[in-house]
Amino acid sequence: LHSNTKLPIFLKGIQNSDDAVAAVESGLIKGLMISNHGGRNLDTCRSSIQVLVEVVAKLKSMGLYDKVPLFVDGGFRRGSDIFKALALGATAVGIGRPMLYSMAIGGQEGVQYSIDLLGQELVTCMKNAGCQTISNITSSFVSCSLNDLQVSNPIHNLYNSVENPSAAKL
Repeated sequence: LHSNTKLPIFLKGIQNSDDAVAAVESGLIKGLMISNHGGRNLDTCRSSIQVLVEVVAKLKSMGLYDKVPLFVDGGFRRGSDIFKALALGATAVGIGRPMLYSMAIGGQEGVQYSIDLLGQELVTCMKNAGCQTISNITSSFVSCSLNDLQVSNPIHNLYNSVENPSAAKL
């Protein structure tokens, strides 16, 4: 890629800490985007915020955390979601799907309304936490460990109720 562009390269789709470490240690990228691409590629993959916790812990333990910015996207819908991601170590949070819906319903005005609403929600969350600036948001505001973020097997309600009625829990 570097032979084709002089633009900085960000690697999107990080789903585990080993890949994040390898990318940062390569020195070839300028940033990481922790993303499960909206969960559309695998219905049981971990959420981006789960991966964020793992990646931040690993990069910090190896002294690599401050080497590149960590962007995160996927599943963030409210200002409080943005606050949590920043507290857990994200540099920035992508908000794609809500903007797509806002554009579809209200055009540019709909997008602007959603941006304003997210900003208001983030400011409210910051005020409730006593944070005057984004830099005041730290991990002390969230209680989270890798053990708290386990992905369980999905419940197959359709199978249990239709294809296997004896297993259905009513």
